Amino acid sequence: MLLPGIELSPRPRWQLGRWLWERCAAKGILLAFLALAAVPIALSYALPQVPAYIRANSISYREWLSAVQVRFRDWTPFLDAAGAFYILETSWFRALLGLLAFILLISAGNEAGVLPGHLLPSQLDEPYDGTMATAMVSTLPPQQVVDSVRQTMNALFHQVLEQGRGDRVYLLGRHGSWLSVGPLVLRLGLLLVISALAINGRWGWQQPAVQILPGEPVLVGPRGLHQIELLDVPTSAAEARLKTGTGQQLLLRQGDVFYQRGYRYQWAGESGPVVEVTATDESGRALTLSDYAVRPLPVESLRFTFSLPSSLSQEEADRLFIVSEERMVARLKWLRPGQSEAQAPAQFHLWVFQGDGQTLIGDCPLAAASETAVAVVGGVRFALRFSRSIILYVAYQPGTWVLGVGGVLAVLGLVIGLIPRRYMRGVIDPGRDRVSISIEERVAGLSWGYRRRRDRLLAQLRGQLGET
Repeated sequence: MLLPGIELSPRPRWQLGRWLWERCAAKGILLAFLALAAVPIALSYALPQVPAYIRANSISYREWLSAVQVRFRDWTPFLDAAGAFYILETSWFRALLGLLAFILLISAGNEAGVLPGHLLPSQLDEPYDGTMATAMVSTLPPQQVVDSVRQTMNALFHQVLEQGRGDRVYLLGRHGSWLSVGPLVLRLGLLLVISALAINGRWGWQQPAVQILPGEPVLVGPRGLHQIELLDVPTSAAEARLKTGTGQQLLLRQGDVFYQRGYRYQWAGESGPVVEVTATDESGRALTLSDYAVRPLPVESLRFTFSLPSSLSQEEADRLFIVSEERMVARLKWLRPGQSEAQAPAQFHLWVFQGDGQTLIGDCPLAAASETAVAVVGGVRFALRFSRSIILYVAYQPGTWVLGVGGVLAVLGLVIGLIPRRYMRGVIDPGRDRVSISIEERVAGLSWGYRRRRDRLLAQLRGQLGET
């Protein structure tokens, strides 16, 4: 039932559209879909998610599923069929996000006051749906009643507006009316968060285990368009200099995450030491070397990469190479550290054999405590330069900044929603022998102290008016 003096525009002709709009604008529907979307997002963090580039390759995907099956056992086929290993890329999740975005748009439009067919009434005639209403009757003169109601409202609000329409008088008190933008800001923030998820799902990608060797560029991404180069990895510090596809250099530290223009870089681990070997004779002339295992063309420097200790066999711990001009065979061995020495500098041992490799002419231990080491055996000077290869997590998330802005707006909207905002309207309607008083109120935010004070003042007002 509408209060006297309140005028609303006639209902629109398209009843179905209005019904749909009003249902989608309801807070309960919005909360239900938010909770429904939160469940798969939480599951995407709880369950392992396969990168898109692996899922695009059927062989790689089967290998990935085989590794996951160790954890989930007989549940693996069911989870795979339900899309649990790539939740954010499934059609049903994208449809859910689209529906949630539609509901948020309608809800934001409703908060902004653009409900179709609804004309906003004036502030004094605005209906206070679902709020406190108090009715009183007094036999005092109308002006005295108006003064008493105004005095009570002045005790609750800093500003009270008054307007008369015929014999009827309207009083409106407001506090924090500008805070009504909070729900709108919250919905806009959630819209941006959903947009960021959609952008990352459509154009984003990730590669969780990219092995990078110093000085050897690596192409990453679904189409291999982003180039990364490891410039230097000191053996004595847990940091590395990286050159990205944008041409900028980054200083990465182990475990740190670095964001740059939508790209995310994280040093996920190491994959063993890297040793670069050169040799010169007594006159300083460079000697040519060749890898004993593959016998390529002789070169002036060789690079050997060693695997992690957990997957290292005895043969993989040794590297053999030939010094062509001196007819020497050298054996370089990585002395794998124990579990308690995993962070200690890498230890190596070099043996040098003459001729057919049966005659040992010298050996020496080498430590990678510094970046270089030198060993002189049989008149040949071996120079070794130590570095490390690293395992890098690389992801492209073009919606990161949208997600950040949306998150800030959502939190800001929640905070604004907690700030008290109050509206009170008093309607004084003089009759033939008595005056009717109607006081309506809308309260939002945390206002427990205010409610107790309001009840006390309204009780005093009843006494002043001598309510009958």
